[in-house]
Amino acid sequence: METFFNDDYYINTEFTNPRSRNLEKNETEYHNVLKNKEYIIRSVVPLDYRMRNSYSNTQPGNKMLTDGLRAESYLGFDDPAFFHITTGIAREIIFDLEYSCSVDAICIGFGVYPEYGVTPPNKLMVSLSQDGLTWQTVFVDSPKSDLKYGKMQYKGNFGNKYTARYVKVDLYVLSFIWIDEVEVLGCASTVDDALPLKPGYISFNFPDQFPSTSVLDKIKSIISILNYTKSTNQEQKWKKEYFLPLVAYHDSKNKITDTFFDVFQFMPRDMVASWGAYTTSDEAFSYTKKEWLEYLESTFAEDNNLFSLDAAVGEAKTRLFKDNYKAGVLLPILITSPNQTEFGDVDGDGIVENCAIISDRMKVLTWWTELLINRFNICRFKNLKLLGFYWYDESISYDDPDYTNVLFEYSNYVHHKKLKLIWEPWYQAPGIGTWKDFGFDFISMQPNYIWDLDTTIKRLESSIEISKLIGAGVQLEIHPLSLESSVYLNRYRDYLRYYTDAGCQKTICSFYQGIAPGEYYKAYKSSTPSFRSIYDDTYLYVKGKLKHRKIKLKNSHFTINANTVLKSKLQLDIKKSAVVFTTISPPEKGSLELMSDGSFYYYPDRDTTGHDYFTVNYTHSIESQNEKVFICINRL
Repeated sequence: METFFNDDYYINTEFTNPRSRNLEKNETEYHNVLKNKEYIIRSVVPLDYRMRNSYSNTQPGNKMLTDGLRAESYLGFDDPAFFHITTGIAREIIFDLEYSCSVDAICIGFGVYPEYGVTPPNKLMVSLSQDGLTWQTVFVDSPKSDLKYGKMQYKGNFGNKYTARYVKVDLYVLSFIWIDEVEVLGCASTVDDALPLKPGYISFNFPDQFPSTSVLDKIKSIISILNYTKSTNQEQKWKKEYFLPLVAYHDSKNKITDTFFDVFQFMPRDMVASWGAYTTSDEAFSYTKKEWLEYLESTFAEDNNLFSLDAAVGEAKTRLFKDNYKAGVLLPILITSPNQTEFGDVDGDGIVENCAIISDRMKVLTWWTELLINRFNICRFKNLKLLGFYWYDESISYDDPDYTNVLFEYSNYVHHKKLKLIWEPWYQAPGIGTWKDFGFDFISMQPNYIWDLDTTIKRLESSIEISKLIGAGVQLEIHPLSLESSVYLNRYRDYLRYYTDAGCQKTICSFYQGIAPGEYYKAYKSSTPSFRSIYDDTYLYVKGKLKHRKIKLKNSHFTINANTVLKSKLQLDIKKSAVVFTTISPPEKGSLELMSDGSFYYYPDRDTTGHDYFTVNYTHSIESQNEKVFICINRL
């Protein structure tokens, strides 16, 4: 497990006593042997920049977990006795007992407030060691709480007494974990009936590798099709012409040369809120059978969407001479919530389904699934195959006590039908670390890098690291402004570059785009080379053909006379001009106006002579490089 950690947030100090010493103490009183002991804490994955603060994630140096101070329920969750852990998938906490002790149980005080995401860990493991290097796992559990608000005193018995000096507690984080105290019960001595430790450590059991394409029948690419809004108009309809360049790659001469995306994932855009797609069950409560059926009819309308895709695939396979080719389809499983108490009658018994009841909730989900399957089969699409379903929720709902049970039961139902269930949670979303336990066949985690300009490239780097760690595919997001702004264009290229360097072309990638006609269609139609390159480079990435190539400036030295404006254009040693230039550092003896295509004006300060320079960045495909441009200013 050591190799999984890349944590640079927690400030840990070495334990006072060297690990090589194994002190003994003869105290037979059964008590908390952890009182005032030292500990270190590590995050399994790099923490998001918004969570790198003492309130979200408490530092370990103050012994809050072992100082004996407990949270008082009347103070609520601002109680200073609580040690906070926020997102980051999982934590490892190692305690030094200082002496070889006989231990048999652990007690932890957890804050519980599910409405705000404060819950016990969804999995807890305790391991013991004598030297701090070799471990035996003695306890594994998934703590549960029925509290709506309060503090839960949790106890786990190891089943036997063990002799140990170090205690490791592994916690899977759903969203927030607040702990007031950790206790280990035993005595500060070795006793005759205590068992010696044997190597047998159960780690977090993360696969630490990207998924093989075999998990989805050799599929490599999934593209989103946002095909419905509550205020549907013609522009939201997906026509054949929008699908055709996504189904088949069109070269610069508009000739179809190859297939493109493998699977088309249909989903609504704003079933609830006018500002965008609903993503959590508490936002879905007002939607009922009526709205679900409206989405169904939109998706299966004969003049667009699935029928348009079928027609586009038919044309592409004819022009490519691929008679047996079919595109995959994923259809959405919409969100149910216990707040949907009057969903509608789905089985014709005259009784309105109440999603606060698990059996009714499952009835709604299976009714919906059967509707999708039956309608798909009735349409007899010649060029499409139903791969499975997309779970249309971007996190595991922590305030819904039945959520995970419903999800697990539903996944079994889908698998019984020989179909797949996939999930696309947001960055470090609740439940992402244990996604396989819920029955998903495949997930890809959203990096959310392109949407927030405050995030640095570290977000994308950590997203790749996390996806690989948990065995997820990667997601590539494109912003509508990627075809208008060099900032968003370069951010899109960051995805391609970093994914290529990490070897992600060999795994499954999902692609998120906006409403019809979609950003990739717009890139295909663009007459601006840098924007058209979005389409071309994405195709190369999907097919595993995107590679680095060396590029450099052809003209990086210029000479002008004093008090003279320099008007010129930077050029690279490549034939195509799909290049974007940006300023990294301005000149010192003048001012610069640099356009994204490399055209620039340099204005020297009045009567200035000598040498000056500025630094530019240029990107082409997945290449990105900084270089100095030198200006020699001669006397008149």
